[in-house]
Amino acid sequence: MHGLDDIGSVAIVVEDVNETPYANDDTVAVKENLGEGVEIYDLDAKDPDTNGLPSSKIKYSIDSVLADGINYVSGETQKAAVQYPSSSFTVNSEDGKVKIGKVTLNHEGVYNRFILNIAMQDEGIPKRVGYMSVMILLKDVNEAPVLPDQSRNLLENSPVDTKVGDKLAFNDVDSGQSHEFSIVTATFSGAKIFKIEGCSGQAFVRLNVDPNTGKSLLNYESSHNVFDLIIKIIDNGIGPDNLFSTGNLKIKLLDAPETPTIQSFDLFVAEHGRRGDTFGTPVRGNDVDLGQRKRLRHSIVYGNAGRCGDSNTC
Repeated sequence: MHGLDDIGSVAIVVEDVNETPYANDDTVAVKENLGEGVEIYDLDAKDPDTNGLPSSKIKYSIDSVLADGINYVSGETQKAAVQYPSSSFTVNSEDGKVKIGKVTLNHEGVYNRFILNIAMQDEGIPKRVGYMSVMILLKDVNEAPVLPDQSRNLLENSPVDTKVGDKLAFNDVDSGQSHEFSIVTATFSGAKIFKIEGCSGQAFVRLNVDPNTGKSLLNYESSHNVFDLIIKIIDNGIGPDNLFSTGNLKIKLLDAPETPTIQSFDLFVAEHGRRGDTFGTPVRGNDVDLGQRKRLRHSIVYGNAGRCGDSNTC
């Protein structure tokens, strides 16, 4: 007797189970100095769930922001990672567009690399959350050198090619660049009186005597004893190219002792004069140094014939 059997069908229904959205970690390079609100990245997460179902709808949020400091030339880490405020960047919860928030993006800064940890949450039951990270590298952008206002002192009547103090001090955050200096404008013909070495920023005396009058152009006692020069500094960087700035160089003349002068002239005396009689106008020398003329002392050096004329001073 044979066993009995039968054939039937079994329907296996695969129930949808909510699955976690995902996206690959990524790296993006952005220019330094970009401001708040600039879009720098567009997230595109995937969800295995059927498109159109609540379980496939993804909302984005920033989970955390880390920042560290690196040497972009050697790749070495110079500052360990620290937590940055989540407001440093923003992400649109619906479309995943990442924008700069309240943060300074400085290629030369202490913290110059950022890692955004992004949370991706769907609307399924139960809700699933996936994570991905975006590393933000900062591309160097040429920045203008800064030439602060400064002053130098110079002795009056200094000869041509005398250095006017130290080289000009300036700052440029971009490393490895060369700079060129030039005089733009100056008071009291200062652009003719002074020159500046283009490659170093060292100022020199260019002309110290007026070729027409023979008078000193560097005279402390004159009304033109302080010169203001507008100096331009330009770099050789690119992207953008050849940026520049200007600063004021104030050159102050210092008083230097100058030899008093006296002009030769004739005095006439009547014959038969007696010892101690005065005659003629008083002898007066001159000293261009301020305040010294009243302190001049006069004496007879030579030409006093006879024994009775003492070398009197007054």
